Amino acid sequence: MLVLARLNEVPLKEFTTLLSGIYEHSPWIAEEAGQKRPFKSIEQLRVALKATVDEASYEDKLTLIRMHPELGTKKPLTAHSAQEQREAGLNELTESEINQFLELNSDYSKKFGFPFVKAVKGKTKREIYESLQLRIKQKEDKEFIQAINEIHQIAAIRLNEWFANKALC
Repeated sequence: MLVLARLNEVPLKEFTTLLSGIYEHSPWIAEEAGQKRPFKSIEQLRVALKATVDEASYEDKLTLIRMHPELGTKKPLTAHSAQEQREAGLNELTESEINQFLELNSDYSKKFGFPFVKAVKGKTKREIYESLQLRIKQKEDKEFIQAINEIHQIAAIRLNEWFANKALC
């Protein structure tokens, strides 16, 4: 586990930079978790990142949720988000599907005050849309928790992929 050993040894600023994309536009999470080094496993690192979010204030969590892009829109995306949405087929939506996503995303954002967040890895555009249709019916407190859980799933996927890609170098 040379990559993890190296990650444990780099200065905090470099650690933060290397893992800043794990949680969308939120390098503060990597920075805070990095202060808990050394990590004995990738799982221990993932738990430290997750704990940083879980222990954050409501306002910080809300900001984190709001850092995520709307799914199925043509707005600019981070490299991670673009790849994840592309793999789910969200870059191949018809004009009608785009309009459906835009309308439902707008309704969702108006209801909850944050964008719909879904870990889309391994999902189809239909599954994502159906999930959006179901989750818009939730109560705000339950949906807030669901959004944070989805963000943790996204982060776990990104972290595993980050380590897999580094191992190939």
